[in-house]
Amino acid sequence: MAGDWIKMRKSLFTDPRIVRIMSALQADRFQTVGGVLSAWCLFDDHTEDGQLKNYTPEIFDSMIGLPGLCRAMMAVGWIEEDAQGLTAINFTEHNGK
Repeated sequence: MAGDWIKMRKSLFTDPRIVRIMSALQADRFQTVGGVLSAWCLFDDHTEDGQLKNYTPEIFDSMIGLPGLCRAMMAVGWIEEDAQGLTAINFTEHNGK
């Protein structure tokens, strides 16, 4: 189980993208960072390349438990959506086996 971790930088709580997501969701920073961390874990646990096939923003939000998170992460450039599903931007730089 030593590989069951992902990086999270200490300045994430004050990152301007987190502030934008907080504003979009009307959520506090702990909800927001927890949601973003959960999102990155979802990508890391269920993809090899950062692509969640057949996921929609609504399904993603349901899995994370934070309505609006996917579109807010899309707005700051952390997730993209296409016909295949959702993709975590720069996934291989920070995640993966």
